[in-house]
Amino acid sequence: MNRARRDQAYNAAIMQEVVAVFVLLISLGFPGNYTEIIGETAGKMLEYIAFILEIGNMLLFNASDWKDIQLIYIPKKYLSIYIYAFIIFGVSMVATSFPKEQFITCVRITVTTVYAIWLQDRYSTEYLEELICISLAAFIMFTLLLMMIRPDLVSESGSTFTDAFRGLHSTKNTCGTELAFGILMSILMIQHGMRRRRKLMRWCVLCLIQIVLLIMCQATGPVICLLISLFPIFTAKHFRLPLGLMYVTANIVFLFCALTILPLFSDFLEYIGKDATLTGRVPMWRKLIELMMQNKTMTGYGYGMFWRDPIAMANFHSGFSKTRDNFLATMTSGAHNAIIETWVNTGLIGVGSFFFLLLFAFSRVDEMTLEKYRLASTCMVFLMMNGLTERCLGGNYDYKMMILFISLSAGCDRIPVKSSYLAQKEALNRIEQRRIEQAPH
Repeated sequence: MNRARRDQAYNAAIMQEVVAVFVLLISLGFPGNYTEIIGETAGKMLEYIAFILEIGNMLLFNASDWKDIQLIYIPKKYLSIYIYAFIIFGVSMVATSFPKEQFITCVRITVTTVYAIWLQDRYSTEYLEELICISLAAFIMFTLLLMMIRPDLVSESGSTFTDAFRGLHSTKNTCGTELAFGILMSILMIQHGMRRRRKLMRWCVLCLIQIVLLIMCQATGPVICLLISLFPIFTAKHFRLPLGLMYVTANIVFLFCALTILPLFSDFLEYIGKDATLTGRVPMWRKLIELMMQNKTMTGYGYGMFWRDPIAMANFHSGFSKTRDNFLATMTSGAHNAIIETWVNTGLIGVGSFFFLLLFAFSRVDEMTLEKYRLASTCMVFLMMNGLTERCLGGNYDYKMMILFISLSAGCDRIPVKSSYLAQKEALNRIEQRRIEQAPH
């Protein structure tokens, strides 16, 4: 009987891991361009399935039958993250002009937040990284398959590039960013493999494939982001970055320089073939800042609602000419800066809450285990660099939001854990054994 219960618990744990990989796969952007084959409806269904599985995975954790189903456990150490999620939910519902759509959006981002915390709390850091890499490997396999069956869907051409690889994504930059993240995670797993002498080759192959695809993307930004994000991986043993203060300072300084100092060198930059507007981003940021200073400064338009609000979009587009700035005059999503995106979503209340959460969660990085710090620092530097000039931290369930809250919860969780898959199974078996012993005979 005891063996049967242990086998049941083991099988349940395996199913939870399969669900985690599936959810992470969807967060990476699957099915992406496969919707051209399977249809938009099927793609939406996969997103809904992932959402339901996230909730089910958390509700059924450690449950042997329906009587054991419990509400999501909320450890006090993560209270600051839950308070932030509550603030974003509340501010969005107060500010929005579209309550029905806003409620659905807020529920989705809240579940993503809680599930990311659950993943970090449930698994050891090493095994969580392995689950992420397994989902990345599945994503690459689907990408390579699409290259074979529909090569026309995996590339794009523009005024400055030809046949750039975009994979399952809408643009080459989005694809390149995801590949850069995948390479970082693969390198973390290679480090584990070198230390433990196991599964090393598979992660090396995954890393190599992603490097080749990144080169095919012809995207400079993701390469720079990758190179800078490598820094904390190889320096973690020697010193630790103040992650919260680093993120806040870098974003403020960058925006200040881009809006005030960079234009002063426009003639020189134009002479050497560079763009002082950062490909139209600076005038876009100026217009968004102007709009936010005039309306809903403190609350924003609600999470994800600015780009759905026809009045807000009309005011934004009115600042640009369709003949000179056609892209800015017609674009419908993405501030291309994480902090400005946060501002239009949830106002200065949201920006201030986000900064406070970052500073609080990473206030004691020296107390984090090496593995937790290495994962959190790599992810936060990656998000920091990507969020300066690209669409970042404005989604509901994408991998960037996942790794943000995984990193924040790692900062809040400073209790050392055994970093192995076996440790997870042993812990689960001990829980089941105690339950069996305590059950009435």
